[in-house]
Amino acid sequence: MEPYERKTLAIETIMKDIGKVKRFRSWSIHTLFSFSVMFAIADGFPQSQRNHREKFVLAVSCTSFIISFIESTAHCFKPLKKKVIGNRFELVSAILLLLFWIAGTVVILSPTNTIASSINESGVESIQYANLYFFTWSALLSNVHIVGSFFRDVKSYDPKVLGWVFLYLVSIILLGMSSFLKSGICSIDHEMRCRRTNYAVAIGVLVGFLSTAALALFYYSKMTPNISLFLSSVSAVLYGFGVVMLTSVSGPARNLGTIYFTTWIGAVLSFLLLIDSLKEMFVFEDAVVIVTLPKRGAQLPKRETVEAASLNESLSTEDDKVKSTPHASKDLIEVKMGCDTSDNSFREKFGSADKGLNSFEQEMNSCRDLLGSKHPDTLTSISNYAAFLRQHERFDQARPLYKEALAGRREVLGKNHADTLVSMNNFATFLAQQGEYNKAQSLYKEAIVGRKDTLGSDNIHTLESIRNLETMKRLSGA
Repeated sequence: MEPYERKTLAIETIMKDIGKVKRFRSWSIHTLFSFSVMFAIADGFPQSQRNHREKFVLAVSCTSFIISFIESTAHCFKPLKKKVIGNRFELVSAILLLLFWIAGTVVILSPTNTIASSINESGVESIQYANLYFFTWSALLSNVHIVGSFFRDVKSYDPKVLGWVFLYLVSIILLGMSSFLKSGICSIDHEMRCRRTNYAVAIGVLVGFLSTAALALFYYSKMTPNISLFLSSVSAVLYGFGVVMLTSVSGPARNLGTIYFTTWIGAVLSFLLLIDSLKEMFVFEDAVVIVTLPKRGAQLPKRETVEAASLNESLSTEDDKVKSTPHASKDLIEVKMGCDTSDNSFREKFGSADKGLNSFEQEMNSCRDLLGSKHPDTLTSISNYAAFLRQHERFDQARPLYKEALAGRREVLGKNHADTLVSMNNFATFLAQQGEYNKAQSLYKEAIVGRKDTLGSDNIHTLESIRNLETMKRLSGA
């Protein structure tokens, strides 16, 4: 093997292992948290004094420590790495541990069990074993993070989904703890504290419902910037008042405890989601003139939707590409000299559904097998196949490929890389022609801001993206 070939193969192998390496740190941290809980239980509850609850928690922490240790150390040993890293075994292990930690957290944090906390004379929770209390929380959240990391590779993954998942989890815990403490607090005749405990229950119910609605909308690809802004605003207001009412002197979270931490964590999460929604709605408004959106199936002009495959291509090269590839006028077709595709065969098969369907799919699958799903050449192949399917009106098949190409380029190349910005433009055009106007507008605006930052306001590609957005809105008639 030539030196250049060895270097290329090494780079491709590294690219495929990026996601696995990221979880090495997560598993190592989870091993530390599991060991800390295990040691705290063993130290705080001698064997002769342990009841079935302490034994269960000790079993959970021991199991978590062993599995986490295996997963983290496996990254250092190639034979073991192939068997337990980046496959179904790792995912199943993470999910099982999460189920164990949910059950273990309930047992440890329940004040009636007096393991990590108890109920004081005011009827509110009081932490009595800080190490066990905080490391239990840490182990649970780190486990949620590990499970969530597997879904970052899914082509439809949206980073805000993880935020809503955490907000849902926090709200349910707040609901459970405040419901549990409510009767005790109200029976001690603390009228103000009783009412505020009821408000904590209301926050848990309402934000839990809003989080569920948000996750359902993401699952069915129905989330829009307006809905996201509404859901995050209501959640932020509820938790904002919760911080004031629940953590005050007359509130049930005046002392450090589960209600205190869930209230503050929920407030931070909901405000972060609100900031993301505001950014999505308004931060790009100065990039373009607001006009309207195209009707479903509308054909956008050729000149507005053709993009150069790279920043090094001249305008004449772009025009030649349009002339020689008739069907490419609606999309960027990124001719790639990788896997098994040549320039001539590419142009020949793109115009034919019979030739193109098998050829593009075979090329894409070949790239996946040889280079990995996140390799730049593979992402180019995926983008080509999506463009082909779109030109031949196979929209349901094209959509997930557009998503995968854009998500992959964001992760591997960065959001302001030329190829990433091209994918934004192409996917935006596809969404506009499918009637998903808000999503298309958001992507067009993001592409414009990215090109302004990297290329300048007067660059031909920046102006091209602006014309795309203006044309889309003008054709809609708004």
